Formats: sequence, C-alpha cells, structure tokens
Amino acid sequence: NMIGENVSERFINNIYRFIDVGIIVECDNKQQRRIKQLAFFTRTEKINSCHLFYDEGEFTGKAVPEEMLKKFKRYNIENPLD
Repeated sequence: NMIGENVSERFINNIYRFIDVGIIVECDNKQQRRIKQLAFFTRTEKINSCHLFYDEGEFTGKAVPEEMLKKFKRYNIENPLD
C-alpha cells in the first residue's frame, strides 16, 4: 500500500522474493510502541503470498509458512515461537 499505483510487477515480485517479514509498529500519544501486525512474505512457484501471523495484539492462529520454517532451520532455529 505504501508504494503507490505505478509500480512494475517485477518490483512487487522482488519484494516477495527478498523481504521475509513485514512489521507494522504503532505509537500512542505517550510514545509507547507496540507491534500491530506481523506478516511473512513468500514467493513460491511464481505466486506471491502474504501470511498475516500477528494482528492487533494477538496471534492469528495460523502456522508459520513452510518456506519460513526452512529458513529458520538453516540457522538452527527449530521452533521460532520459543
């Protein structure tokens, strides 16, 4: 939503290919910050997917995408929620 309307499909595909996690942080009047949303971006078989994992202070109940679990395992992280 932040990049506007006149962007190429290639640019959008690169976002899903090279950015793994998106986080929206909001700040109240007292400068207290909190995570509002967290999503995983994946691109598999030429399909872009955004997996909303955390929303409005709660986990959505959806599993971490398999593509992301593989990336965590490369760094010896078996369970990213621990």
